[in-house]
Amino acid sequence: MHIQNNKGQTLVETALILIFLMLVIIGIMEFGRAMYFKNTANNAARGIARIAVVTPNLTANTSTSPDVDYTANCGSVDCSSAGGGSILFGTLTDKDVCCRFATIVKGPVDIDIDIYDQTGNARSGNAQTGDTVYVSVTIPFESLTRLITISPTLVGEASMRYE
Repeated sequence: MHIQNNKGQTLVETALILIFLMLVIIGIMEFGRAMYFKNTANNAARGIARIAVVTPNLTANTSTSPDVDYTANCGSVDCSSAGGGSILFGTLTDKDVCCRFATIVKGPVDIDIDIYDQTGNARSGNAQTGDTVYVSVTIPFESLTRLITISPTLVGEASMRYE
């Protein structure tokens, strides 16, 4: 009688399955990180919009090239010390954006604030009661593994009615 030894076959099968399993786990982790960054961008946009809608004499930036009103450089901001700007539109500081809204970001954060009247047309002057303030926050995203390609920037958006 001949007894077969299957230890080598089991080892090879386990190695092949582990490679696939690790790729799936890494993909889940990367997707989760991307969703966390996207949620952070949405929260930043919501927070900036909330402040913008109560800012007196809010004026839209009419520049279209590039369509960015403010860029905060979060790589060089020290959030450990107190202080910062007044967070009112027009006086946003890097510390306001990076420490209050985009705490996980270590690169430039682009903020675009647009105002639309009640008919949906872009407003070029001061905002009026009932106008919609639209805020878009673009943050950088870098994959940790480079195995899975996700967009290098993630955009968070929020809109609120001006008071």
